[in-house]
Amino acid sequence: MEVHHTDLGCGHRPADWPPFFVARELATTTAGLRERDDVPGMVLIADEDRVLRPVGDGRGPRVSGPAAALLGWLTGRADGRDLVLDPPGPLPDVPAWRS
Repeated sequence: MEVHHTDLGCGHRPADWPPFFVARELATTTAGLRERDDVPGMVLIADEDRVLRPVGDGRGPRVSGPAAALLGWLTGRADGRDLVLDPPGPLPDVPAWRS
C-alpha cells in the first residue's frame, strides 16, 4: 500500500514510508533479488543497520544510504540520488520491481 500510495504522485515519498515497513520490505525485496538471474552484482547497505545485503553475485559496488532511499530506488520509486556508491560511479541498473 505504501509503495502504491507513492505511485499516486500526491507527495508521498519513500522518505515518508514508516520504518517498520521499510525494514520489512527491504529484507523481502533483497531476498527476491537474490533469486533472480537478471540482477547485477552489488552489496546494499542501509545506514540504519549497516547490514550487508548482497544481491546478484554479491560482487560489484557497495550501494549505501538511508533504507527508504535504497528501497525507493529498488522499487523504481526514487532515482537513487541519496545513495552512495563505493567505488564511485553510476548506480547499477536494477530490474523492474515485482510487487
